[in-house]
Amino acid sequence: MSSKAVELEAKLIEKFVGKREEILSRAEMRAEEIIEEARERARRILNEAREAQMRITGTDLRAIRDKVLGEAEQEGRRRLMEERERLISRVFETTEERLRAIAEGKEEHVDYQEMLLKLILEAASAIGEEELVIAANERDGEFLRQELRKVEETVSKALGHKVQLTVEEKPIECIGGVIVYDPPKRKIYYNTLEGRLLKVRSRMKAEVAKVLGVT
Repeated sequence: MSSKAVELEAKLIEKFVGKREEILSRAEMRAEEIIEEARERARRILNEAREAQMRITGTDLRAIRDKVLGEAEQEGRRRLMEERERLISRVFETTEERLRAIAEGKEEHVDYQEMLLKLILEAASAIGEEELVIAANERDGEFLRQELRKVEETVSKALGHKVQLTVEEKPIECIGGVIVYDPPKRKIYYNTLEGRLLKVRSRMKAEVAKVLGVT
């Protein structure tokens, strides 16, 4: 494997979420706007309540104040969470489209076949067995059957021991990547592009939630 392949493996999906910093920046700005809107709404309602102070006892007014502030805070959190989902969905929809283009060989600067081999190697290393079965989509399965001996040699050399590979006849539904398992299916390693993307999305949701101040 070339150093380029190693880099692709290390940053497999993160590399394609190119607008990550922009998303976090937008989230921070939007958080400030939403919080200020919630505060303004609370101030407006409280002012209206104060106008009726002469008709309401102190205890009742305090209860109204607490209720208004609680509702404003709840509304602000709800809107922040909606904004988080909207921002993340937008960037990951774009990312998924690009991953599809990469898997279909439409991104000239990315060697998808080399990436596919790296995903297989990662799975084989994690499982640690000498006989493995590879499940892939129809396009990748055809490529792997044609290049199976080369793939075996590459994986065996990288792991330092002989590895026998078989390609599952039945294709799986995925953009790209593989599912690798030992023949008894005691050990299964999911390494599809969608799976990798989902892991990155979970991490990014946590980052955006931290910026927005919601969990």
